[in-house]
Amino acid sequence: MTKRPRPKGFNDPLYMPPDEILRALGRVAAVSAGIEDSLHALYWKMLGADDEAGKVVTGDMRASRMTEDILKLARAIKHPTESIDDLADLFADFREKNQRRNQVLHWIWDTQGVEAPGYKAKQRLSYTAAEVNDLADDLIWIETRLASHLLSSSSLQKEREKLGTDADLYAPLPLLKRG
Repeated sequence: MTKRPRPKGFNDPLYMPPDEILRALGRVAAVSAGIEDSLHALYWKMLGADDEAGKVVTGDMRASRMTEDILKLARAIKHPTESIDDLADLFADFREKNQRRNQVLHWIWDTQGVEAPGYKAKQRLSYTAAEVNDLADDLIWIETRLASHLLSSSSLQKEREKLGTDADLYAPLPLLKRG
């Protein structure tokens, strides 16, 4: 228990974004965590490591480093060229969106006179809920594409068959023939 508990009726004297912005920021944060989990899993798959060994290797690794290493591993194990090309495209998109994610998640520090942490550069940006939700949707698409790389070819083919005409939306991968 804290020595000085929060008083009843305490209100945050600092800026708090509107609820629709907070919801959109939450979507971005949640899907970003999912992408990072998928990057760990894909790294372990490329390395041929189980979860326990994989955690030792990538436990504190940044997402940007994982994407670089995954491509190196894919080339080293002679992964199909089409898959490597798709991963390279996917990771380029991820780098761009992840940079925007960082801007979006930290912009509230500089609004309404709230001082940004000393280690953060001043941004002077603001975003609407629609812009933040659009970013979340882009990140969800990245997560969906990344998930298809975690499946075996036969599992991905079965998933695509179940999805029918929506296969390219929810189980995209250029190395499989499209029906």
